[in-house]
Amino acid sequence: MFEYLHLMKSEAMVLLIIFILLFIKLGKGLPNDTLLSIVQLLLLANVVVSFGFNDTGRIFNGMFFHNTLIGFQKGILSLAVYIISLVCADWLKQQEHMPEVFVLMLSALSGMFL
Repeated sequence: MFEYLHLMKSEAMVLLIIFILLFIKLGKGLPNDTLLSIVQLLLLANVVVSFGFNDTGRIFNGMFFHNTLIGFQKGILSLAVYIISLVCADWLKQQEHMPEVFVLMLSALSGMFL
C-alpha cells in the first residue's frame, strides 16, 4: 500500500487538492482572496512533493512506471500550474467561480501526469 502512495504521490496530491476545492465549494465557500491563498499554498506543496523523493518502480503489474525523469517532468508541470496561479492572481480574484477554474486546471494536470 505504501509503495502505491509513494510512487503516485504527485497524483494523490493533485486529487487531494481537487477534493478540498470541491468540499469548499459545496460548503459555504470562502472569499476569493482567502481561497486563492489556500490554493497557492497547496500548489506550492504539490511542487515540493513532485520534485522530492523520486524513486523507480512499477505498480499495477507494470502498467504504471515511475522513475526520476518522470518525477522531474511532473515537477515541471506542477511548477507551471503554480506559476499560472501566481501570474493570474488578480484575474482569479475577480472570478465568481474560482474553484471551478482550479478544478479544471488540476484535472488537466492529473491527465498529463498519467
